Amino acid sequence: MHLVTLVLCASALTACASKKAADQPPADDPTLEEMENTPQDTSWQSKVFQIMDCDMYIAGMTNCRDAIPETARGAFDQGMKGAIAGIEQLPEDQRETTCEQMLAASVDALKELCPTAFSSMEEEQ
Repeated sequence: MHLVTLVLCASALTACASKKAADQPPADDPTLEEMENTPQDTSWQSKVFQIMDCDMYIAGMTNCRDAIPETARGAFDQGMKGAIAGIEQLPEDQRETTCEQMLAASVDALKELCPTAFSSMEEEQ
């Protein structure tokens, strides 16, 4: 359930980043088999925005990745690449607020699945 929430959140951010994408009907949801067959790609983990909340979000999601079932990590990676692409498409003056919201939502949504992924970051805020 947490993985589905995470993938949906990442997809929503990507859709919101582009007004055109937000105006179009959503694509068909991937099947469980398609999600399980998505190749893993952790290239998203090295992205740095030099915006504290954006970088904390990526670090926390990197820390949480190991808690994701192996068969779903490809879909998780794809969702994270989409989330990062969404952030990159935002005007620079909107990135900090967006990342702040994404970080807060992730900490709350993932506290049961990976309770320590964001723990050091919560202390910094």
